[in-house]
Amino acid sequence: MNEVIGLRKNIVIGYLVFIHILLAFVLVKSDILPRVGNRLGYTANVETEITQHFKRMAKYHERIDSNVPSGSAIFIGDSITQGLCVSAVFTPSVNYGIGSDTTLGVLKRLPKYESLNRASMVILEVGINDLKRRKDEEILSNYSSILKLIPSHLPVIISPS
Repeated sequence: MNEVIGLRKNIVIGYLVFIHILLAFVLVKSDILPRVGNRLGYTANVETEITQHFKRMAKYHERIDSNVPSGSAIFIGDSITQGLCVSAVFTPSVNYGIGSDTTLGVLKRLPKYESLNRASMVILEVGINDLKRRKDEEILSNYSSILKLIPSHLPVIISPS
C-alpha cells in the first residue's frame, strides 16, 4: 500500500514539475510578459517592442517583396495599415502593415524592401504606438530617418496613425 501511495506521489510531483516547466517555456517564448508590463505601465524597451508577431510579419514581407509588381503603391504602417484593403485604395499595391508597429520597427524593416526601388509611391501610416514608448523628438527623428531610407524620387504620403 505504501508503494502505491509513493508511486502516486511521485507521479503528481512529476506532473506538477512538468506543467511548471511548460508554463515557464510558454511565458518566455511568447510576448505575454511584455504585454502585461505595458498594461501595468512599465516602460517598454526595444526587446518588447520587436515582438514575435513583428518578426513573423517582417519575414513574410521579405518573402513576398520580390513579387511586388513595378509601379505598386507600398503601404507601410501599424495595425491600422495591416487591416486596410489597400487594393481598394490603389492598384497595384502591397500592404506592409504590422500590428503594434512603431517608427523603430519601420526603421528596422524598411531596408529589406527592395520593392521600394520600383514602386510608384509610399504611404506611411505609423506613429500612434510610439506615443507610449518615446518622446515626440525621438518620433520626429525616427520619421526623418525613415524618409531618408525611402528613395528620393518616390512621392511619400504621411498619415500619422
